[in-house]
Amino acid sequence: MSAHNTPGAQPGRPGSCSQPPRAPPLPRRDQKRSSFLTKVARSGAAAKAAVVKKPKPKSKSGYLGDLSSVLASLEEAGEVEDAARAAKRRRQEEAAARRGKSVKSSRARASVTLEETRRAQAVAAHPAFRKDPLAAIAHHLSQTLPAAPKPRPQVSNAERKRNKRRNKKGVDALLDSIAL
Repeated sequence: MSAHNTPGAQPGRPGSCSQPPRAPPLPRRDQKRSSFLTKVARSGAAAKAAVVKKPKPKSKSGYLGDLSSVLASLEEAGEVEDAARAAKRRRQEEAAARRGKSVKSSRARASVTLEETRRAQAVAAHPAFRKDPLAAIAHHLSQTLPAAPKPRPQVSNAERKRNKRRNKKGVDALLDSIAL
């Protein structure tokens, strides 16, 4: 008796042997393709079974507690930053206005010329300018320009040498006191 046949089984009848019946022979390429597809299906099923979903937390406030104070401080910092940005933007606009306008076209040149003409006419019509033009210009410049830096006092060469010797003696005394 062979190992494949069950006792009392009749050959040629379905279910008579312990192994499933063989499929008809396929070309080699089709066999490789089908075996590859079965392996892919098995590995996909195994991967899906291996993936374990993490349980989602029920309440987010339980992990970090109450963050309202942090949120409030962030809002305050944002307001301070917005105010600083607005002040900086305002300063830049004022500086740009003081510098003058860039004239890139004839239309812009014409508008600047018109504006300057109006300004010159307003200055010429001002009573202080009519009374004493140079004094009016000097007063305007003193009000608009920053104060001139104070000149440094002139030190003679003899004084410079004397100060140098004094500083050197002071440094030597300081080093001697440290070395003790």
